[in-house]
Amino acid sequence: MATVLCIDQDEQYGSFVGLHLKKGGHSYIYTRFGAQALPLAEKHAPDLLISEVMLPDVCGFEIARRIRAHEDLHMLPIILTSTMCEEDEVRHALAQGIDGFLPKPFNPAALLTLVKHHLTEVKNHPLKDTLTGLSGQKKIRAELQRAIALKHKFSALYIEITGLAEFARKESDSTRDKLLVYFTKVLDRCREKTAASLFHAGHFGNGHFFCIVDEDKATALGEHLQHYWKSRIEKDLAPLSATSADLPGGAEKNGLDLMIYITGNATSSRRSAQEYFETLAQLRKKDQPQKGGIIIDNRRAR
Repeated sequence: MATVLCIDQDEQYGSFVGLHLKKGGHSYIYTRFGAQALPLAEKHAPDLLISEVMLPDVCGFEIARRIRAHEDLHMLPIILTSTMCEEDEVRHALAQGIDGFLPKPFNPAALLTLVKHHLTEVKNHPLKDTLTGLSGQKKIRAELQRAIALKHKFSALYIEITGLAEFARKESDSTRDKLLVYFTKVLDRCREKTAASLFHAGHFGNGHFFCIVDEDKATALGEHLQHYWKSRIEKDLAPLSATSADLPGGAEKNGLDLMIYITGNATSSRRSAQEYFETLAQLRKKDQPQKGGIIIDNRRAR
């Protein structure tokens, strides 16, 4: 059973939602005022929030922004409802970091299906990567959305160890995992060198890392990582390997390389979390150097 916070200026609709949430095995807390969303969420720690967009005081979009900026509540799943469901309206809602949009009027089955989906997503996506101890993809996305909501000046770095699958085939899955754990420690050392005040790191699996860091520290972090890769990886790989005698050429001879992609918002940015991921994906598709390096989005100062 989950606890759902429901906000709707129409008390009859609020009762309708509450009735069917109860039938679905959930408890609910109701208010008709958007200004009560944050205090009620802080008091009751709900598992999910459902809010109408149009409210008499604070609108649903602003509720989403406040939740996403909150230190303790920014992971809370949010579903917005509205009779206005044009494409621009939905796009704007998603840009605030919501998880789902339910057009009014909706039937009880659609409501319960969406609630179940987002509650299940929370259970199925652990906050931390079990191998490295870094944040998982869902946690990183929430931290990215929080940085946007708080209007931080930050950059997002996508860091990829390429050739890892072939390396694991030649060495072993265990050696690959040791390398990833070791690289996580290197990432933390490089963070310390940059003295970044804003820093969140995640591992999405298979050598795909993601970092959120102060805008003015991003390039330095990338350079520190590349310097390590070029100057230390040959020495550090050997003790990790089951066949260290075959590693005199270091990472390059084993097909490993390090690619770093950077995008950010040197000035205020209106990009959503999804748009940051899309920008980094576009950078990865561009022509890449034969050897690892840093690719920077030239638009990041916009």
